Amino acid sequence: MNTRGLPVALAVSGTRRILWLECRSGECLQAALANDDWPRPQRDPQKVTERDKAQNHRTYFAGRDVSGSRRSDPRMRRSFFSVLLASLATLYLLLFAPSGLHGQTFNLQAEREPVASLDGLWRFHTGDNPAWADPNFDDSQWTLVRSDEPWDQQGYKNYGGFAWYRFTVAVPEGNRDWSIYLGPMETGYQFFVDGHLAGSFGPILNSRNYVLSSRAFAISPAAAGPRTFHIAIRAWHSPVWAGYALGGFYGSSYFGDSRFIAQRAATARSIQWNGLVDEYTYAVLCTVVGLVVLVLFFIRREEREYLWFALLLLANAIDIGLIISRQLALVPLPVFDFIDGSVQSAALLAALAFFSVVLRAPRSRTWWLVAALLFISPPAVFLYVFNISSVAIAGLLAALAVLPATVWILATLFKRALQRDRDALILLVPTLLWQGVPFINNILLITWQLGWQRWAVTWGFPLLTKPFVLMPGPAVGTIFIFALLLFLIRRFSLARQEETRLSSEFESARNIQSLLFPAKPSATPGFCHRKRLSARQ
Repeated sequence: MNTRGLPVALAVSGTRRILWLECRSGECLQAALANDDWPRPQRDPQKVTERDKAQNHRTYFAGRDVSGSRRSDPRMRRSFFSVLLASLATLYLLLFAPSGLHGQTFNLQAEREPVASLDGLWRFHTGDNPAWADPNFDDSQWTLVRSDEPWDQQGYKNYGGFAWYRFTVAVPEGNRDWSIYLGPMETGYQFFVDGHLAGSFGPILNSRNYVLSSRAFAISPAAAGPRTFHIAIRAWHSPVWAGYALGGFYGSSYFGDSRFIAQRAATARSIQWNGLVDEYTYAVLCTVVGLVVLVLFFIRREEREYLWFALLLLANAIDIGLIISRQLALVPLPVFDFIDGSVQSAALLAALAFFSVVLRAPRSRTWWLVAALLFISPPAVFLYVFNISSVAIAGLLAALAVLPATVWILATLFKRALQRDRDALILLVPTLLWQGVPFINNILLITWQLGWQRWAVTWGFPLLTKPFVLMPGPAVGTIFIFALLLFLIRRFSLARQEETRLSSEFESARNIQSLLFPAKPSATPGFCHRKRLSARQ
């Protein structure tokens, strides 16, 4: 076998080496494989001197010294090209030639994720009956409704009370841990599997609270398939909130393997957090700037506008934290309404004090009346908690209590701006943006509660949707913060300059006074002090 020019890989002392065969038979290869060594080619002793043998840096090929010459042997060139062609041929065979290796085959029937969307038509019926949880109950006469839309949009507008959903899920053969992911719903519900209570979320028969959040429930114990699960959901939507919040499920629901359902639940929670990026970014900004302004107040305690602005920003940060916790269903609604109303009233009270100082507006009876109305807003929550009035009346009273404070701030700003007050002209635009959004929201809420319009409860649309959601409130609030921060820094700088000027003038006046009226009068010839004259007499 002609093995000339073919590379052979041998493991020698843990190192992989490439050797070149220069023999014309397989004896060299066999000897190398058998003795783990390579037969050295015979050298011509006449062409190798003793001096050459003593020098290890000499290189011999086929008995000839090639270390001192840059011209390679023709046989070396042929060997090199032979190896190159063999390598290219091997690469071609591996890449393009048919072989026993096959690409991965994807089977959508056998290897798909065991998760199914439950968005579709569910059986629906208003009322309450424990027998409706029985898997053998005949629900063929029930209404079909979309599972991912509130029932208010499907013929049950302003309905409050109990309502039941029913559907079935068929699972394939095999032992798995199954779970269900239910979309967000107002108030609360109970979840039944094959007639047994498997979980619940939110209040039942409690008109003082409602929640809005998605949840995942495990189907326990794990069941072997194939089989069919009979699912029944007993939903409760408080009549107190029926005209204020929509009833039924809001989003998509899923059923499948517990691992994948857990992943979908985590993804949904991440999306929910991403939707609040603008809110908690604004809260962090309010906190940082508020603390910085509070430091300025401790430097200049006589200027109270720094204190009021710092309290305003810190109250806004607390309010946003409450809103985030409410959206994540971490705080009960009555507790949220009372604390949030108190924090908002404190923020508006700080705003009234701040603008009365910087605009040099006297705190008249009107100012004190507007400030007193702010204390009515937080207790309004107890009107619906103790069933004294409806949620609509309580919300209307709370909105009417805080509206005069916004009106006083804007009216005072316009009045001072018309008088060409420099501070009012600087603060006019950012304050209009900051108070404009809540002012419009309060007007919409009041007109909604009074029945004058039905197209919007609040005014809010995303300014951005990618890479994150940006709502008008945090956007205009951020503009207001930076504008007021620059205003206060300018005010602080001008005050320092005025102090420096007054201090310099005072020092000059003292110097002039010391020259005109020295502490020790100098002796003047012919002039005698009255006390000395009287002493002589």
